[in-house]
Amino acid sequence: MRVKEHQRGTLTADFRLGGILFILLAFAWAFYLIHVPGGAAQTLTAFFVFLVLMAPVILLGNPTLVKVLTTDYATHPRRLWLVPLVLWCVASLYILAAAPANLLIIPAGALYCFLPLIATILLNKKQHPVGGTDALVILLVLLPMQFPFLTRYGAPPAQPVFFIYPMIGIIHLLVIYLTLRPLPNFSYTLRLKDNDWRSAIMNFLFLFILVFIPGIALRFFTLSHNMMPFGEMVQQFLFIGFFIALPEELLFRGIIQNFIAGQITTKKNTALLTLAPASLISGLAHYHNAFVLDFGGNSVYPGGGKPVWVNILIAFAASWLFGWTLLKTRKVTAATFVHTLFIWVWLVILNS
Repeated sequence: MRVKEHQRGTLTADFRLGGILFILLAFAWAFYLIHVPGGAAQTLTAFFVFLVLMAPVILLGNPTLVKVLTTDYATHPRRLWLVPLVLWCVASLYILAAAPANLLIIPAGALYCFLPLIATILLNKKQHPVGGTDALVILLVLLPMQFPFLTRYGAPPAQPVFFIYPMIGIIHLLVIYLTLRPLPNFSYTLRLKDNDWRSAIMNFLFLFILVFIPGIALRFFTLSHNMMPFGEMVQQFLFIGFFIALPEELLFRGIIQNFIAGQITTKKNTALLTLAPASLISGLAHYHNAFVLDFGGNSVYPGGGKPVWVNILIAFAASWLFGWTLLKTRKVTAATFVHTLFIWVWLVILNS
């Protein structure tokens, strides 16, 4: 893997930023594990698998590194197979060590780790990204997540914050759509510019006025009188960002919104024609998902898991602002920040 001289400065700066974020995540994860029941072996394996699976999520937020990896994969395509191999080995070792497991999970996990990459390589590379044949890749990543067989293994085993193979699915989407089939009007970077922060904060404030203030007036929300400790607030923010907001933004804004934008041929009202169906799909996807767990088993969203139409309306409005953030900044991390802040305020400041 060769790094050009002019790339070293930005590469190092982004490595430093990613390192700081990685350390914060590691401390938050360790703090959580300390308070979860379980033996020393389970705690250590949960800590290890977290570090291994979060490393590529952080590293791929370095655009210069992504450029280097893209060039390297084009020159040495065999190196690309190390990604699914390592993911499969780590997932298998963790599952076997952390909890009693059906041995069929090992070959099933291998299929899940390798098939999306195989399908991507077999695609017509000249086709516009997120075209019809990409539906196969997306199905291979998302469809297995509907089967409990792959989604029952989480970390830590006692009170899971994330599940192993869904997390691998996030890595699949990042690797495929950053290095192999880069998406148009989309970037994944940990370094946001002043304009990006400004756009993200303004969109969140607009969303706050649009959703939270009427919700408080209608008593759908109430201010929380029992604030959690500051350290737990930071932990919640990080976990929400990486385990809830980022996966949804990659799927709904990065892939679905890009797909819809690619089908629009007119130059008039393109934002409206893109955001309306993408936000509707995202809103409807929350129909049977009318709650989010606060990593302790407590329901955050109203409804206790039952369909709540007001949640669909809220998800639609929020998705519109998340999508607009991506259109303005072209950075999924800016949309992820707005998404994270939205759920975090709902969880920490307000009671549903």
